[in-house]
Amino acid sequence: MLLPGLDTRLNVRLRLKAPPREPDPNKTEGLGMLSFNSVIGYGAPTKQNTAAAHSDALGADEVRKTKRFYGWPEDQTFLVPDDVYGTFADGIGRRGAELSARWKVILNTYATQHPQDADQLRCNLNGELPAGWDSDLPEFAADDKGIATREASGKILNAIAPKLPWLVGGAGDLAPSTKTKLDYKSAGVLTAQSPGGPAAPRRS
Repeated sequence: MLLPGLDTRLNVRLRLKAPPREPDPNKTEGLGMLSFNSVIGYGAPTKQNTAAAHSDALGADEVRKTKRFYGWPEDQTFLVPDDVYGTFADGIGRRGAELSARWKVILNTYATQHPQDADQLRCNLNGELPAGWDSDLPEFAADDKGIATREASGKILNAIAPKLPWLVGGAGDLAPSTKTKLDYKSAGVLTAQSPGGPAAPRRS
């Protein structure tokens, strides 16, 4: 959908490195490349193609002139034409409502079959913490040397994680150095072969 009055010119040039062709099923094709040249802040009369277009607010006068460049009403702020609302409601909004309704049915069924796990999921989705999540937090006494922050962080993560099954830690091969590996007794490891981690075997 094209919005009324919107200048549809785009300062983008597309260059194909090779002409389109049908893939040969008998050959392993290499990766193709799409190269785009663009101008940051395109349409802003004094700030396009400058670092300021990326890091700074354009300012009221520059915004007005940029709107003029695109044929957009200069005196409107946060303008969303009525057509956008209708298009959203008929497309993403409708599909989203249908998917949300299906999700709620699935979640309710799951909660009936796995009430404890469903409660943990609800807690996670709502950004809540379970009761007693901080009951085993370690304390670090002040001393001249002190404890490295990453060492303290690792101990805290491993004290919290058993009470938060959805907590994931790690930093690839840097985990031993960053102390982000969860190594409490039942922690387990997420791998390509076991993407569900230690909880996966419990699923029926």
